[in-house]
Amino acid sequence: MELLDTIAVVTRAASGIGFLAAQTLTDAGASVTVADTDAERGHAAVAALRTMRHSLLDLQECRFVAMDAAAPATVDEAAAQVLAASPVLDIIVNIVPAAASGPAEAGRLLWPFLPAMTGIGRGRIINVGTGGNGVAPGAADHPAASLTRELAKDLARQSVTVNCITV
Repeated sequence: MELLDTIAVVTRAASGIGFLAAQTLTDAGASVTVADTDAERGHAAVAALRTMRHSLLDLQECRFVAMDAAAPATVDEAAAQVLAASPVLDIIVNIVPAAASGPAEAGRLLWPFLPAMTGIGRGRIINVGTGGNGVAPGAADHPAASLTRELAKDLARQSVTVNCITV
């Protein structure tokens, strides 16, 4: 329960690595928002997380918000929903596909959430770069790695740490 009272958002969390990240955070006691383009799978992911952690439901929340990197208005709306429920955000796990064209696209799902971290002077961002499209896992030129380097420099003064994992 080391993350009790922690608010987290996980992008692309309806399945795969994103779901595993959401599950890990939920298991540790965090309240988790599952963000994804697929509403049906997103709601199923939330139901699965709630079933796995039914004993903590009174202590933590688990919800779904729809957001699509290709439709910026959905990202803004999702951020508004999350931040209306809690203006504090402790953790963002940003799943970045190798197909992202660069740091701007890789970070598209992050931008509206950043003020919730910089405004309180703390937070953790974990960019997870997924393989595919010829980018080897661990590659320094993965869009997630480029995004992490840029954000780490920009956010260090506000005590927001940014890390990258490539798989």
